[in-house]
Amino acid sequence: MKSYHGNDMWALHYNLGQPVASQIDPLILKVLVLFVHKEAKISNVSEKDDNKKSKDDDKKSVSTAKDILHRFVEDAMTWDKESKDKAEVSIFHYDARASRWRLVSTKRGRPLHSVFLPDVVKSKVVDDMKRFLSARSVKWYHRHGVPYKRSYCFYGPPGSGKTSFIQALAHKFERKLCFLQPSSPQFTDDSLMIAIQSTPMNSIIVLEDIDALFTKNRDSKSHQMTITFSGLLNALDGMANPDGQIFVLTTNHIDRLDSALIRHGRVDLRVEFSTATDEQLKGIFDAFLNDGDAAEVVSGLEIKVEDNNNNKAGENENDSVDNEPENSNDKKEEKELEKETSKQSDDSFPESEFTPLSPEEQEQARTDWVKAWRKQFKKGVPMATVQTLCISQMGKSPRSLIEAIKELKEYEQDHSGDGNNSSFYM
Repeated sequence: MKSYHGNDMWALHYNLGQPVASQIDPLILKVLVLFVHKEAKISNVSEKDDNKKSKDDDKKSVSTAKDILHRFVEDAMTWDKESKDKAEVSIFHYDARASRWRLVSTKRGRPLHSVFLPDVVKSKVVDDMKRFLSARSVKWYHRHGVPYKRSYCFYGPPGSGKTSFIQALAHKFERKLCFLQPSSPQFTDDSLMIAIQSTPMNSIIVLEDIDALFTKNRDSKSHQMTITFSGLLNALDGMANPDGQIFVLTTNHIDRLDSALIRHGRVDLRVEFSTATDEQLKGIFDAFLNDGDAAEVVSGLEIKVEDNNNNKAGENENDSVDNEPENSNDKKEEKELEKETSKQSDDSFPESEFTPLSPEEQEQARTDWVKAWRKQFKKGVPMATVQTLCISQMGKSPRSLIEAIKELKEYEQDHSGDGNNSSFYM
């Protein structure tokens, strides 16, 4: 029994009926019933706002038991929304066998500044998505009878930052990431449509490597795939799809896509991701030079070194010590062990072996850095290659970083013969 604004409440939680077998997990119907005394009373104004009560609030100062239950549920939903870490991104995959979306992981969101793209590319997509999600756009779409959805096609060579940018967009706009793999033999045209219609709210639906599904002649590239090209188009255009959906299609070869899949109206914005530009190379080099002790930024990957004395986990540990004094010694030992583990982790983190460069020296190093990449990779280098090098040279001097480029050797990995997919080995 718990109290809510001075009123006792009871909760009855039980399973209804027997578990029902399914292809994946047993299905169990669970019921939660809340009770409050029929004579319970509550003010509609929170304790913080008692001094701001209006005449209308006075008239509603006494609520019925039903009103109290409704208010409790609303408060619980508000608390749940506010308590969630906005820095985290929930990632879902659709399970075609079970016909439902599964939460597969929750990851710390990637800030936009950690993804090194040309400013014109980044601002183009961010501004477009910001405008689409604005209240003014919602009214405009509805007023003109236009389906309220937005679709993007990110295309370019592997390792150019398409997936990383999608993760950063989800973090920026506080959206869930929902990945669809229509090539699964479990998918049919109907199940694909149901998957899109049942997508979790406030999400970005991602279909990666869309060119791997069909040829330009609309033939399936896999004999196991059961969806049809028209089924894919109908699912993307579905009249029953929820409003506000955002789709992102990615491909390494936009020239291999049927024009009907990326025509205007089905794809609103096409964004090209190229191999690393001079702007990107300089940006990642500057981040490498300016990394600090508290937030190491290495090639766009933010690594936070937390202070165990100030984080939330430490606060929770203090609370548990207060609630369970008999275990205070054990808690103290655990805390000391965590401090020692953290210290060992910090000691193993590579120390920078260079002093800050002067503005002139830094500009010269940036120039040499770009020239070294251009000399070593005649056909261009993916940002993923640059990132891997920066990680391997973590803590080294700028000169060592530049010299390491010479140890990389380019080779062709794309067996299709177009030569667009380059990688490296050391």
